[in-house]
Amino acid sequence: RRELPPDTVAGLRSGLEEITARDLGVRMQDIDMIQCSTGIAYIGIHASQAMTICVFMMKKDAVIPLHDHPGMWVYGRLLFGRMRVRSFDPESSLSDCRARGGAFVQPRLRGRLKFDKVIGPEPTTYSLGPEEGNMHELHALDNCAFFDILTPSYDPRRGRDCTYYQPEGGPDAEGKYTLTPFEPWGFSMDTNEYRGPPWRE
Repeated sequence: RRELPPDTVAGLRSGLEEITARDLGVRMQDIDMIQCSTGIAYIGIHASQAMTICVFMMKKDAVIPLHDHPGMWVYGRLLFGRMRVRSFDPESSLSDCRARGGAFVQPRLRGRLKFDKVIGPEPTTYSLGPEEGNMHELHALDNCAFFDILTPSYDPRRGRDCTYYQPEGGPDAEGKYTLTPFEPWGFSMDTNEYRGPPWRE
């Protein structure tokens, strides 16, 4: 799948730079109400085959394990708080790996660490593509929230399922990690109601 047209991407990035937690009806005190043991809540704004628009809220020390976005682009903005982001570039297209691995068995991957950095507390816009930074792990250093636009949406029927990975040991001589699929048992999120302005097509 090709990325959105350059003019669309430029407009999207410009819009993200302006968006605030208040615009989306997200409040710092909402995070104190998260009951899930993982300390994470999800707010769905819009979902279609073309895109998913949502907000994630995370209590301090909550972690979303390393996961992928196969054949997808993500454009987002940290709304408040600090978050450590550890991001990997897969050695080859995740879609190709899935085709070789079959529908139900995900292969181990080799990936290069793209960055390991802290973003925030100032609102920060970010993006990732099918190959650059496609896999990331998110660790909340403070109570935080971020807004995401994913295009196209996850869809297991079209080879875009979300797979979780864990690095095995350190990097090899080429600076690459072996990333092994795993199922984070017990990993779940609260689902909160969206309180921002209504979505318009």
